[in-house]
Amino acid sequence: MGSELRTKNLEPRTKNKEIISDFKKKFDTFFAEFFDREIEEAEKLGREYQELLTIIKKYCLRGGKRLRPYLAYFAFSSIASSGQEEVIKATISLELIHQFILIHDDIIDRDQKRYGGKTLSIEFEDIASKRGFEESDHFGVSIATIAGDLLFNLAQKNLSATPFPDDIKTKLLYLSTDALNKTIAGWYEQYLDTNEKLGEQTEEDFYRIQELVTANYSFIFPFKFGLTLAGADEELIKQFTKLGRYLGIAYQIQDDILGTYGDEKASGKSAANDIREGKKTLLAIKAYKDLPLEARKQVSSVIGKKNATDLEIGQIRKYFKEVGAWDYSLGKIKEYSQKGESLLDELPIKEDIKKELYALTKMLSGRIS
Repeated sequence: MGSELRTKNLEPRTKNKEIISDFKKKFDTFFAEFFDREIEEAEKLGREYQELLTIIKKYCLRGGKRLRPYLAYFAFSSIASSGQEEVIKATISLELIHQFILIHDDIIDRDQKRYGGKTLSIEFEDIASKRGFEESDHFGVSIATIAGDLLFNLAQKNLSATPFPDDIKTKLLYLSTDALNKTIAGWYEQYLDTNEKLGEQTEEDFYRIQELVTANYSFIFPFKFGLTLAGADEELIKQFTKLGRYLGIAYQIQDDILGTYGDEKASGKSAANDIREGKKTLLAIKAYKDLPLEARKQVSSVIGKKNATDLEIGQIRKYFKEVGAWDYSLGKIKEYSQKGESLLDELPIKEDIKKELYALTKMLSGRIS
């Protein structure tokens, strides 16, 4: 299925992937050092706590693009000329919050794959099984939940330890709590939708939820984080907020396409789970609206069916393409990406950073993992 995404208009920009990869290498060096310090400090709380942190460190460093720290770093660098190393260390908090959200999200979605391996709850379930614990599945979910909470706590700890002025730290702490409040609000509505019948959601509902969740915490929050560290004025922050909304919606629609048609080896996650969990993607909303009655009934009966067969899921994918939901979703990715590109042209930031963000916009809307 992944080969279907490798069309000309979806081909990623190799240069920007290399830039993100270079940033990731630098970031992960600081990220590993952060965990090493925490593990060393944890000795006074016992061997078990050190073991927990070691497992979490291995999990967090196993994969991920480091997109949110990258966006914050480049937002900062768009107007600032020094202090980049301390900013990278501060953005560790963004990645810790991201991992906290992912761990909880995987539990809610009952996902078993993440970063080409097992989700953290399955990792802990395996540990419980090897040690002969009863109800190893419950143990796995429980400890993964605790691990996610710990990462959120560590994010606040890292932020408070940064060498920035107290008023800046206060602003950053407010940004993080505001971002999470919006994410949770969107999450709640999203999971209500997941358990409702297909057809009760509108396209406007989809965009509103994705603005609260993906656009907010994956783009707007990192942009604001970096700009706050750089001392940006309110007008520039407003422009970046609008840019984050456009990029976030384009990114989520692409993510939903990958969640239905993606190459599992490339993405490291299931391409069937969104359908089985009843996720109301733009693909599903648009297809349901345009399909004839009998096909609607079939789509409604399969989306949200936990034991849907590969054959049933394959038929849903076929319907999405036949009715035009696939092309419509690609069109919306292009529309929101172009809005972002147009806004970038107007931003009063360094030209080299503007070019990087422009290339990033192209890459994000054409990613295959």
